[in-house]
Amino acid sequence: MPHLSLTGRVDLRDDSGSEISPILAQPKRLALLAYLALAGRRGMVRRDTLLPLFWPEFDEARARRALSRAVHFLRQALGDGVVVGRGSEELGVDGARLSCDACRIQELLDEGRPEDALALYHGELMPGWHVEQAPEWEMWLARERAHLRGRAREAAWELAERAEDAGDAVEATRWSRTALLLSPDDEPSLRRLVGLLDRAGDRAGALREYDDFARRLAAEYELEPAPETRRLLEEVRAREEPSPMPEAPPPPPPVLPGETSTPVLTPEIVAVSPPEDAGSRSQLAKAFVRPRWGRAGLAAAAVLVLALLAVVLLPRRRSDAAPAGEGRVVAVFPFAYHGDARYTHLAEGFASLLAADLDGVAELRSVDFRAVAGSVPRTERRALEPRRAGALARRLGAGLFVLGDLSEVDGRVRLSAALYGRGEPEPRARMSVQGSADRTFELVDQLTVGLLDAAGIAGGRTRSAMRSTRSIPALQAYFQGEAEFRAGRYAEAVQAYRRAVAADSTFALAYHGLSQSADWTGAYQLAGWAAAEAERRAGGLPEGDRLPIQAWHAYLTGDPRRAEGLYRRILSTYPNDVEALFYLGEVQYHWLPSLGGAYADSRAAFERVLALEPHNVGALIHLARIAAGQGRRADFDALVARIARQDPASDRILELRVVGAFAFGGAAERRAAADRLAAVDNEVLRQGIVTAAALASPHLDGVGELLVPQMIEGTQNPTAEILDYLLGIQVRAARGQLRAAHALLDSVRPIHPAWTAEYRAVLALLPGVDDRAALQRARAELGQAGGTGPERAYLLGRVGLALGDTAAAGRRAEELARPGGSARQTAAARDLGRLLRAHLLAVQGRPADALTALGDPRPDPSGLLPSMRGYARAHERWLRGELLRALGRPREAVRWYASFPDPQAYDLAYRAPALSRLAELHALLGDEPAARAARERHQALRRSADN
Repeated sequence: MPHLSLTGRVDLRDDSGSEISPILAQPKRLALLAYLALAGRRGMVRRDTLLPLFWPEFDEARARRALSRAVHFLRQALGDGVVVGRGSEELGVDGARLSCDACRIQELLDEGRPEDALALYHGELMPGWHVEQAPEWEMWLARERAHLRGRAREAAWELAERAEDAGDAVEATRWSRTALLLSPDDEPSLRRLVGLLDRAGDRAGALREYDDFARRLAAEYELEPAPETRRLLEEVRAREEPSPMPEAPPPPPPVLPGETSTPVLTPEIVAVSPPEDAGSRSQLAKAFVRPRWGRAGLAAAAVLVLALLAVVLLPRRRSDAAPAGEGRVVAVFPFAYHGDARYTHLAEGFASLLAADLDGVAELRSVDFRAVAGSVPRTERRALEPRRAGALARRLGAGLFVLGDLSEVDGRVRLSAALYGRGEPEPRARMSVQGSADRTFELVDQLTVGLLDAAGIAGGRTRSAMRSTRSIPALQAYFQGEAEFRAGRYAEAVQAYRRAVAADSTFALAYHGLSQSADWTGAYQLAGWAAAEAERRAGGLPEGDRLPIQAWHAYLTGDPRRAEGLYRRILSTYPNDVEALFYLGEVQYHWLPSLGGAYADSRAAFERVLALEPHNVGALIHLARIAAGQGRRADFDALVARIARQDPASDRILELRVVGAFAFGGAAERRAAADRLAAVDNEVLRQGIVTAAALASPHLDGVGELLVPQMIEGTQNPTAEILDYLLGIQVRAARGQLRAAHALLDSVRPIHPAWTAEYRAVLALLPGVDDRAALQRARAELGQAGGTGPERAYLLGRVGLALGDTAAAGRRAEELARPGGSARQTAAARDLGRLLRAHLLAVQGRPADALTALGDPRPDPSGLLPSMRGYARAHERWLRGELLRALGRPREAVRWYASFPDPQAYDLAYRAPALSRLAELHALLGDEPAARAARERHQALRRSADN
C-alpha cells in the first residue's frame, strides 16, 4: 500500500519503500492528493469544491479539464482504487489503499490514544509546501496545520497530566515540554509547564523556562510576559525552600515524538548561528534604548543585551565555504575601559558587537577572543599591548586584530579602535566615534565602516556597498549573496539578497544582486522588479556603480544596444571589470541572434572573464553550452569537470550532463539523461535543461521523444504547458517531421485553439514547405479561432501572400498600422505591420525596398526575449538573410543565417533551412570546409525527415 507522509516532511512511497517520484515532482498534484486524503476523512469531496482551490485563474471548463488530467495522472501513478469517485461529481481517497500519517494521527486521537498519535507526529503539516496560484488552498493548509498542531499540543498536555496524577514527574515534565514546543509562544502553556515544574520540586527548572521564554519574547517581539505569568514567577521565587533538584545546565530541547535523539557534544568553542530575521538586531536595539530607563538601568540593560549579543550575533561561518586566508581573519579583543568601575564588563560586550559587525563584511571572518581567553589573566584582557595581542591573534589563526578603548561619562560613550596587521608595529587604521549611550548599535556600525574604509580593506564593489547602506545586517546579507552568486548557488543568493533589501529597502546594490540572481533561477518577474528598484535608487551612487545597474536594467527591458554600450563604457575605464565583462557576454549570448549575430559570438567575453576569475561558474556554464553547440566535446568535458570540482551538487551539473548526453552521447546515454531529468522538481530548471539540450543536439534525436514529454508532464501552469508543446512541435519541424508536428498540434488544439491555429500557419510558412492545402487549412483555422490580436492579422496576411492574395496582405498591413488597444498592443501591431509590408515588397520582387522597410534590426517591442510565440522574430531574421542574398551581399547574408538557432529555441524549425543556405553561400565565397560542415550538420538534422 502506498504511504503518504505529511508531518515533518512530505514524502510518498510505494510498498517497497521507493519514492513515487512522478507525484513528488509535481506540487499541485501532490497537494490535491493531500487535500483528498485529509478533507476526505469527513466524506467525499465535490469537484466544484476543488476547482477554486487549485485552479482559480481558469474558467470552469478549463479548470475541470485540469482537474481531470490531474486525477488521471494520480490514478496512473498510484494504481487503481486509490483515488476513487462517486458518480461524476465527487472524489476521494480510499484509506484502505493509501495510508497517511496525518489521517492516522487524527484517527488515534479520536480513539483516545494520544501517545500512539504523538508517536506518528513528526512536526508541522506539509512544512514549506507551496502551490503557485492557489491562495485558497494555502489558507486551507494554514487552518489544517493549526488544527493538527493544536490537537497534538492538547494530547501532550493530557499525557503530562496523566503522568503527574500517577506521580511520574519525569514523564510529566517531558510531555509538558513537548506541549510547549508545539506552541512556543503560548503563555498559558508556559504557565502550565512552570506550575508543573514547581509542583515537582524543580524550582530552578521553572525559573529557567520562564527566563528563556522572556528573553525570546523580548528579542523577537519587544514584549514582556503577561502580568499573570510574572505573578506566577514571583510566587515561585518567593518560596523559602530550595529546589530539591541540583542546579544543572539547561537540558537540550525535548525531542518530538517520532524524531531521533542525537547525542549533544559540547565543544570548548561554540559557534552560534546568527538570527534568521534581519530585523532581530534592530529589535534588540530598540529594547536597549527604552526611554523610561535611567542611567543605571541603561547600563544594566546594556550588560544584559551585550552578553546576549556576544552569543547570538556573532555569525557562524558556512561549513561549506572555502577557508579564509589568515589575511582575511580578524580577531577583536576586549576594549580598554575608562569610566565607572561597575561597568567595566561593557568592554567585552562592545568588542563582541564589533566582531559581529566585521564578520562577513569585505570577505572578512571574525574569530572569538574567548577561544584563548582562559590563558590570559583577566586583569590583562582589557589592557593588551599590540605585541601580546599579535601573539594571541596567531593562536587564533588571524592575520588582523583590533584593539580599542571605551570611555563612558554621564551617559555618553566614545569608542576608539585600531586595526593592526599581525607582526606590524603600527596600526593600519584608526577610527573614533562618540555619542549618546542609547545609540550603541549605530556607533558600533559607524566604527566598523570607518575602520575598514580607513584601512583600505573595503575596495571596489565592497567599498561601494559599504557606502550605499548604513545597515550592517544588510551588508552581511549582501556579501553572503555575493559569495553564493559567485559560487553558482543562485537560489541561495536570492535569499541572501532578499534579507539585505529587507534590512535596508534603499540598498540599490542589493536590489541589483537580487535581480541578477533571480534571473538565473527563472524568477523573471522578481528579476524585473528588483532591477527597476535598483535603477530607481541608484541616483546617488558613483558612476562606476550606477552604470552596471543601468546596463542590467537595459538588458532586462529589451534594450540590448544600450546595455552593450554601457558595459563597453565601463570596460573602457576598467578593462578588467569582471562583472561588466560577464554581462557583456550575457547581452551577446541572449540578444545577438535578434540583431544578426550568433550566440556563440559571446565566447570571447566569457573567456576573458575566466582569465581574470578562473572559478566564475556563470562563465563556465555559458562556455560549456557554447562548446556543446559547436560540437567541441573535449572543451565541453573539461569545462563541466571544472564546474563539478567547485560544486558537485549544483543543479547546473545536472543540466550539463543532460546537454552532454544529447550533444555527444548515444541512445543509452540519452535515455539515462532523460531518467535523471525526471527527478528535477523545479519547473523552470527542467524547461531550461530541455531547451539547452535541444540547442546543443546536432540531430535532435530523442529530444522530442524523451525530454519534451517529461517537461510537459511536469508542468502545472497551462500557459507554460502549451509553450512546452510548441517546443515539441519546433523539434519535429526542425527534423523535417511535419506530419508528426501537425499530429501534435491536433492533440493540443482542444486546450488552446488560438495558439494551435497560429502554429499551424507557422508550419505552413516554413522555408521549403510548398503545401497549398496546409496553407488553406491554416487560414481556415485562423478564421475559426476568432480574436483580433495583431499576431492573427499578421499570420493571415502572410498566409494570404503565400496563396498569392497580395491585396488581402496589403489590407492586413494597413490594419496593423492603425492604432488600437493599449500602448503595448499598438507597438506590437505596428511592428508586425512593418514586417508584413517587407514580406509584401519581397514577394513583389523589390528586395531593396523590403530591406529599407525592415529598417535596423530591433528587439521585440515588449522588451522581452523571444519565447515560443516569437515566430515573427524568426521570420524577420530569415527574411533579412534572403533579401541580402537576393541583393548579392552574401557575407552579410551569412551573418543572418548563422544567427540560427537562438538560445531561447523558438526558431529551431529554421535550423535546417539556414544550414542549407550557409552551405550554399560558404561554397560561393570559396570556404569549402565551412560549406562541408554546414552540409553535414544539415544531413544529420534531416536524416529522419518525412519523405
